[in-house]
Amino acid sequence: MACVCPRVVFNNTTHRLGMEFDVPGEHRMIRDSVRTFCENEIQPIAQDIEDEHRFPAEIFEELGELDVMGVPISEEWGGLGGDTLMYALVAEELGRVSGSIGLSYVAHTSLGAKPIELFGTDAQKERWLTPLASGDQLGGWALTEPGSGSDASDMETMAERDGDEYVINGTKQFITNASVAGSVLVKAVTDPEAGYDGISTFIVAPEDDGWDVTTEWDKMGLNASPTCELQFDDCRVPADRLLGEEGDGWAQTLKTLNGGRISIAALSTGLAQGAFEAAKSYATEREQFDRPISKFDAVRDKIV
Repeated sequence: MACVCPRVVFNNTTHRLGMEFDVPGEHRMIRDSVRTFCENEIQPIAQDIEDEHRFPAEIFEELGELDVMGVPISEEWGGLGGDTLMYALVAEELGRVSGSIGLSYVAHTSLGAKPIELFGTDAQKERWLTPLASGDQLGGWALTEPGSGSDASDMETMAERDGDEYVINGTKQFITNASVAGSVLVKAVTDPEAGYDGISTFIVAPEDDGWDVTTEWDKMGLNASPTCELQFDDCRVPADRLLGEEGDGWAQTLKTLNGGRISIAALSTGLAQGAFEAAKSYATEREQFDRPISKFDAVRDKIV
């Protein structure tokens, strides 16, 4: 990526404004490694997994072996210890060849793993974050419901304390990775009278009784990334699965979504890059009237 800093002449001297956009050496090495992996391992199967609606578990195992499943997670908990730029570059490269793999990757990282590092106890990080950051498990995050999304004021999923456990009841909708996750961070109301301050977060595992993935949705695209409906019927989780304190859930959500927006921006940039490259390739290879269609103004203007 070249520097695109604007320049201005002042007192006969040219000054550069703004900031440098050159990718640092370590970041470039990670990006190039992931790009090679994407072109060799993901690109050949990208359309097949979409057509088959198949989650490619083997790809995520290999991403774990590449040590990129926990890029922004501390090395102490099995991550790479990278910064947000490094993470965004990985997300961009994945999105360039497969939106589905990129989507499951960013949901795992920014929604399923990062909140445990930000808000969890050391014991929770050891038990739940380490397998996510190392790539042994995939993470999920359950906020949206049939009647509420980012505006969680109408959240109906409830969690009531019962001795050393919480009992969760409700429905979550459009949850990425839930059917393949080793843990899901579930938002639930613990104090109905407190509004946003009555929402809490719980770590729920597949082996916990009382919840099921009731639907994997057939979508218009991104079908190699599972999007699920979850039903909780007296799901019991130990009290030590509470992330932070009761009532911290909404503040945690706002901070988590800030990272999620960066994730989706990076993924979308990769998708756009892949679309541009495909269109350019087709336009320069496809011929009509004895010349490539890229020579026609209408086609060239679209690509530009």
